[in-house]
Amino acid sequence: MIFTCHLKKVLALVLAFACAFTMFAGAAFTDQADIKVDSDVVDTLVSLGIVEGFEDGSFQPNATVTRAQMAKMIYVLRTGNSDASAYNDDKTSFTDIGTHWARGYIKYCQSLGIIAGKSNTKFCPNDKVTAQEAAKMLLVTIGYNAEKAGLVGSTWASKTNALADEAGLLDDVNTSFTAACPRQYAAQLIYNAIDAKTVVLRDGEYTDQTAMGVDNKTVGEKYMGLKKTVGTLETFAKTSGKDTYEMTISNVNNTESTDGKDAVKTFTKVKKDYTSYKYNTVKVLYKAKDDVYGVFATSDNSSVTGVLADLKMDNGKAKLDGTKYDLAKAANTAVYVDGDYKIGQDINTWVTANAEGNTTYEKGSKVELLATDGSSDYSILNVTTYKVEKVTYVGKDYVTLNKSGKCDEDDFNYYSDIKKDDYVVVSDKGNYADKKGLIEKAEVVEGKIDSTKTNSTGKIKKVQIGDNWYSTNVAKTGDSALKLGSSVKLMLVNGYIYEIDKVTTAASDIALMVEAGSTNAAVSSKYEARLIFADGTDKVVEIKKYWEDDSTKHPTAISLKISDKPVLVTYDVSKDVYTLTEISKADTAGYDQYVDMGAATIDGSATGTVYSTSSDTTLSKLYFESTGIVFVRQDAGAKNDDPSFKVVSGKTASNWDVKNKKVNIKAVADVSNRNVYAQAAVVDFGTNKTSGSSDTTYAVALDSSYTGKTSGTTYTYVKAWNGTEEKVYKYEGTDVTLKAGDVFEYSADGEDTVDIDKCETVSGKSVFGTAKVEKYDEGTGDIVLNGVSVVSDKSKIDSKDTVVLYVDSEAGEGVGSGEIRQANAYNGSNDKNVENVAVYSENGEDQITVLVVDVNNDYTKW
Repeated sequence: MIFTCHLKKVLALVLAFACAFTMFAGAAFTDQADIKVDSDVVDTLVSLGIVEGFEDGSFQPNATVTRAQMAKMIYVLRTGNSDASAYNDDKTSFTDIGTHWARGYIKYCQSLGIIAGKSNTKFCPNDKVTAQEAAKMLLVTIGYNAEKAGLVGSTWASKTNALADEAGLLDDVNTSFTAACPRQYAAQLIYNAIDAKTVVLRDGEYTDQTAMGVDNKTVGEKYMGLKKTVGTLETFAKTSGKDTYEMTISNVNNTESTDGKDAVKTFTKVKKDYTSYKYNTVKVLYKAKDDVYGVFATSDNSSVTGVLADLKMDNGKAKLDGTKYDLAKAANTAVYVDGDYKIGQDINTWVTANAEGNTTYEKGSKVELLATDGSSDYSILNVTTYKVEKVTYVGKDYVTLNKSGKCDEDDFNYYSDIKKDDYVVVSDKGNYADKKGLIEKAEVVEGKIDSTKTNSTGKIKKVQIGDNWYSTNVAKTGDSALKLGSSVKLMLVNGYIYEIDKVTTAASDIALMVEAGSTNAAVSSKYEARLIFADGTDKVVEIKKYWEDDSTKHPTAISLKISDKPVLVTYDVSKDVYTLTEISKADTAGYDQYVDMGAATIDGSATGTVYSTSSDTTLSKLYFESTGIVFVRQDAGAKNDDPSFKVVSGKTASNWDVKNKKVNIKAVADVSNRNVYAQAAVVDFGTNKTSGSSDTTYAVALDSSYTGKTSGTTYTYVKAWNGTEEKVYKYEGTDVTLKAGDVFEYSADGEDTVDIDKCETVSGKSVFGTAKVEKYDEGTGDIVLNGVSVVSDKSKIDSKDTVVLYVDSEAGEGVGSGEIRQANAYNGSNDKNVENVAVYSENGEDQITVLVVDVNNDYTKW
């Protein structure tokens, strides 16, 4: 959807005085929704102390203003001070304000001719003021003399209306001029007056210019010392380590800027984020370089926003979503991509090269055309690009993404409840004032693809899920996952498909077809099949004759000769008739791989010869997911034609020890940490059957050991983590020296001392060192380490016998729990290639003795 914004002239003064700053919060009013004027109007006057909220937190925008209240507001506008007690005792002709709370304000304004009474002696302070009366008071503030300007007598109302309109005081004052004035419109009147030029009487006429033809100062300039710079907001960024911002203004309009060619162009300590105005023509109100009151887009700006897929050139004009836009001269146009100025590329050149998106700048990229000089010629193109990634780990102060690697909170903003496996949209830091990239949760659409559309080369470019159509970006056009009938998750950016994740069929919804045959009925399109279901149910069901394969038929019907080669299938049921889909290399039911392994042996995991797999990865070992489903074909008789079947869990299969039996395996599997895990499998034993399936304590030093003497005895002390608690261990003697990260074995040696044996490499006895985890399977405990030489068949983490300790080496702390992760060299991240564990292995053991894991994946930070 494209929308056009004509940014009207706004003015907001904030932080005029330190004491007023604490009151600045227009949106904090409980009745904010009732305020119809622009929020800057109320925010400005609140910050100046001109108007205030009420004790209950409301602003009461529709409450009306009294004559006394108006006098106070004008006083603060003129003086910047809310205390008028110095005027309380001044003489006045009004007899009805003697002890009134506003008498000082009223007397001040009377002395300047700003206000008049209802008569010479009656001011009527509690009467309501009309918008017309308020406008008259402000006209006198601007410089008009009430009598000389005709603001008295029978024609005062019409003259007030004319002069107020001419001065711009009535802009956005949408209320009756003759009825009591609501608070919000009294604020609007005063707000307009701040930017109104003051006038003087010269040669019998009022003018807002000097004798030299130069504009007079505005009320804000004259009474508050405000200045302004008008130009393009070129850069805007957060100051490093601070809560303020810095900005630069280019293309300064010398005529409109207070100091002309000497106008301030660089500002620091800006207190609000004005990133949304970047590349717009803005007005900066300030007293000094470090005293910025506000930044506001001028009426010179207009913009159109859309996506790159809808942007192209058409006869020298930019065409966005079907509408053509004139461009400024090429030399006067600029292109910014993710905040970077594209040197040497005007809008025409860049759009011509990247029209409607490509693999470098994808279709869902946000594009914004801006015209900033008051004309309809667009001179700036601002492009924001995105990429979709998957969260692989969430740390204490960082997250890891599958492509970008480690994203520290110092470099990225991300949502508070981010979690592993979330799909996220990442945009570059150049788009934001705080110089941080942004990680947002991706829009995800999940469902079955009901229909597809292809491009001229036959590649799928659109898919329908439910009632909605979704277009691919360039990289995903023709993606193999976009098959008719496939269940998928689509990750969208501005409506375009950036990533695709096939939705796997739950293992519990996979069955094993062990026989199929004709129904012997008159209807030749139907068969019967014997299915073994995941819950162990064994039954004969009616099936359709043909396989379901993206709504097309196989060249041949379902084979009737499968008794010795059972087939994994998924199924849909309608009116008790099953439509089967064969699980194969061509259709993996959404899993990562289809595996066909022959002559395999099983000892916790399956090892054998892979006949086919859906990936190009060479596979020699297959693990069983503990929660997976394993169909077992066994005890088939001498001719292998009379099998029995059962269903077991993956956990049960991983406990098999059948190294002396050869089996055939078909499975769908997922890949994790470079290991392949069967989610649903059939294990064919043929004619065979399945078989059934200390006092030593370790700690890791958190700091270097040190010595101390007590009662003449020297002890060695070391702070360490034993998996349960951090404590300081006390050893009698000085022959043990430990540094942070060292592992030691300890046992009680007295009432408060322990015996310590440092874990070290001893030839023929033990191995100790730091290492990088290349692979790890939690189910079997198999682990592959680089950096420490451990006998391969002992590279195993035993849940009972291996001591696993978790630490945060950078913080020097023990951690109660964690997970064994691949080292950075193997997990696809861009993080530093470092060791992530320490390993101690004793000869004669069937498993690793001690593994110390750094939860931040860097064991070198001690």
